[in-house]
Amino acid sequence: MENAQTENSAACGQSRSTVGLGGCRPEVVAFALAMEAKLRVNDHKMHWRFLDMRTLSRRLTQEREELRRAVEIGDPAEVLREAADVANFCMMTADMVRRYPKTPNV
Repeated sequence: MENAQTENSAACGQSRSTVGLGGCRPEVVAFALAMEAKLRVNDHKMHWRFLDMRTLSRRLTQEREELRRAVEIGDPAEVLREAADVANFCMMTADMVRRYPKTPNV
C-alpha cells in the first residue's frame, strides 16, 4: 500500500509546475470532480464494494458504450458525464483489487 501511495504522490508531484489539488494537473482535478459529482448523484445506489468483479466489468462495458454514443452525438456535457462514469467504474475495479487482492473474479 505504501508503494501505491508513493506512486500517487509522485504522480501529482513536485517536478512539474502545476496548479491544483496536491500539485495535480488542473485537468486531472477537474475530471476527478466530475467523477465525484457522478458518484454523488448515485449515492442512493448500492455501494460498489457489494458488487463482484464480473458485475463491475459488465457495467464498465455498458458505460463505455454509453460514452461511445455520447461522442457520436457530440454533446460535450454528456461526453464529460459518460467519461466520468467510465472512469468511476475503472476506479471501483481498482478499489476492489486494492482492498481484496485475493478475491476470485466471480
